[in-house]
Amino acid sequence: MINSQSHFRISASGLFFIQRFSVVTWVSRLADIRQKFMLSDGELGLLLLAPPAAQLVMMGVSASLVRRFGSTRVARIAALLLPSLLPLLGIATSVWGLGCLMFLFGMATNLSNIAVNIQGLNVERLYGKSIMASFHGWWSIGGTCAILFSMLMVSLGCGLQHNFIASWVLCLLIYALIFRRLLPQDSISKKAVAATTSVRQWSAFLVLVGVVCFGALGCEGSLNSWLTLYFQSEIAPPEKCLRLGYFAYKLAVATCRFTTDFFVRKLGSFKTVRIAGMMIFLDLLLIVAFPHLLVACLGCVFTGLGTAAVVPICYSIVGKYGIGSLPVALSIVNGISFTGYLFDACGGWLCFQFCGIANCLCGYGYCLRGKQLHDSSHGKAVCIKGMRIHSGRYRPPVVQRMCSILAGFSPNVLQ
Repeated sequence: MINSQSHFRISASGLFFIQRFSVVTWVSRLADIRQKFMLSDGELGLLLLAPPAAQLVMMGVSASLVRRFGSTRVARIAALLLPSLLPLLGIATSVWGLGCLMFLFGMATNLSNIAVNIQGLNVERLYGKSIMASFHGWWSIGGTCAILFSMLMVSLGCGLQHNFIASWVLCLLIYALIFRRLLPQDSISKKAVAATTSVRQWSAFLVLVGVVCFGALGCEGSLNSWLTLYFQSEIAPPEKCLRLGYFAYKLAVATCRFTTDFFVRKLGSFKTVRIAGMMIFLDLLLIVAFPHLLVACLGCVFTGLGTAAVVPICYSIVGKYGIGSLPVALSIVNGISFTGYLFDACGGWLCFQFCGIANCLCGYGYCLRGKQLHDSSHGKAVCIKGMRIHSGRYRPPVVQRMCSILAGFSPNVLQ
């Protein structure tokens, strides 16, 4: 017999699955959308700015809604709304209409993102141990299933509209199984009550956690955009093996998210993040230094293991220490990290235009390795150049430890 805790965990996993499945469903059919509307590269690029722009606009709104109505109610609405927009995307008849629908899709994605992560953090508090990474594992599986499902629909000769309607129906079936078994109300961390601190007082700590997520999601965005192109230009494998590195990377990400919680319970959150950061640097260096197919694929696997662990651990840290209003705190961290995903995925093209793909990948890994940054005007290590953290006032121990992660693991950061 499944107990109530397991019901809550399964239902929260279902929310993560629905969110990622819905997003990847339309992304996997971008080529068909482009062909349907006869879009140029520039027009498609402008159109793809709509969802991330909507997500940035919704950051504060989503936090306010979750704070006012609770994550359970908002998660139910978002999990129903997000897949329901898929059929509308399939029947859009104009570029302007498609752009507006994609903007609405981005807003629903952000609303779902904040609500389901808070739902996951509340279930984690109920368990009293680290389980957040497993939720992100189901998120990754949702994306993989969406790709396989779209491939199946294409092989059956189904068009955009039929693919999106079938995906919507599948999400509704999952929703019907889980929506009554969500955690009924948001839990309150005892540490949050004892600390009685506001988000403003913790803002520097939230920025630091956001910067850690910025690096991890930035690496993921860069590899999503660059990896296949790097294999094509530097390794030059046979055409059938061109996407082997990307497949190995995504498979490692999905696998690691189900094992991260074990390492967090054994090693602790901060040590696991340190190890993950070093893995990203060393394995990106391996990919660049030895441009051989098997070695590069091995590097992709370990890079995926590193990037997969960071974000769920950081979200778990925010929930564990109960920083002020959890929806607002998570929205701040999510906003910074999501900006990293966009910046590195898009801005990277300009970088490797001048520096080359290999140099960019190696340089990016160097930035993530945990090296100290030095403020030349003050002569001491800082986490972000020119930024003073809790200067002249009490700094909680967790902030000191997080500063150590970002500033080369030094115990004397910003003393």
